[in-house]
Amino acid sequence: MDSPIELLWIVIDKAKHAKVERALIENDVNNKLVLMGKGTAKSTLGDIFSFGIIDRDVIVCIIEKSKSTELCEMLDNLINPHGPTGVIFTTPLDAISSDLFGNIMGGAK
Repeated sequence: MDSPIELLWIVIDKAKHAKVERALIENDVNNKLVLMGKGTAKSTLGDIFSFGIIDRDVIVCIIEKSKSTELCEMLDNLINPHGPTGVIFTTPLDAISSDLFGNIMGGAK
């Protein structure tokens, strides 16, 4: 049986975090985890001048599967209006047991 929820993954430049956060709140996405990261795209010029590393945020949200396509399209238009600068994708939660998910969400069976 397919899970009615998915994980939404958003990888963005740190500078776009506030804009994405506002959009998620406006769309009633309130369960999220933010991880700090570093971009690792290699470039010779970036290595010479030490500006090849970019601060990134990885935002992981629990969303309803029925809202998945709409949210991904809205976020893509928000963070990638002039070409790709971020990554947005979803993964199903089929592999997570109900016991584990209940513990993650702080509830009982």
